[in-house]
Amino acid sequence: MEPEIFTHEQIGELHWIRIPSPLPSSFQDVCLGLLTDEETARHKRFSHIPSAEMYLAARWFSKTLLSELIGRSAESIRFSYAEGGKPYLADEEDLFFNVSHSAGVIAFISSDRGETGVDVEEIKDRDCLNLARHFFSRQEIGELEKRADPQERDELFFRIWTQKEAYLKGTGKGLPGGLKHYTVPCVSGKPVLDGFHIESFDTFPGIAGAYALSSS
Repeated sequence: MEPEIFTHEQIGELHWIRIPSPLPSSFQDVCLGLLTDEETARHKRFSHIPSAEMYLAARWFSKTLLSELIGRSAESIRFSYAEGGKPYLADEEDLFFNVSHSAGVIAFISSDRGETGVDVEEIKDRDCLNLARHFFSRQEIGELEKRADPQERDELFFRIWTQKEAYLKGTGKGLPGGLKHYTVPCVSGKPVLDGFHIESFDTFPGIAGAYALSSS
């Protein structure tokens, strides 16, 4: 049994799945068969079973999609990591990709036009305004303060948050001045930020998602 893969209707390089919990043993065996020795050792260090399952499924998902892109077996794929921890394939200089997971949902994006990032987050009841005052721009905070309904505020918070994270993951590095010093497209109304096209997308109820694609 393998989870169904969904593809964005306009961004064919953007895919997502929802994995079952617990993972069926047969599917775990498939995932384990794709791990390198280093990845196997890391998997064994997880003490939290859901986290271990997400790690397994995310590796399977990424390697399965990458194998289709580059025409190699998923078992042969070995990740290298940039200074900021972003994965890449050392022998595929023109292929860029990123993966994110939350609450059983995994999203993957790839591009042959430049760096890219993706983020998915479970929409939860959080102290949104307090968090926003630490990480969001004045304009973003102002938009949150306009939302009297707590659910609407939570949804907007995570839409902003995922757009910020997708952008950060696209750049692969931190931003000078921190998160407060830029405003994401879902608030600014400008789809391009510093050379990245950023947009939210829907996967499953209760999950916020956003991607960033280099527009240069």
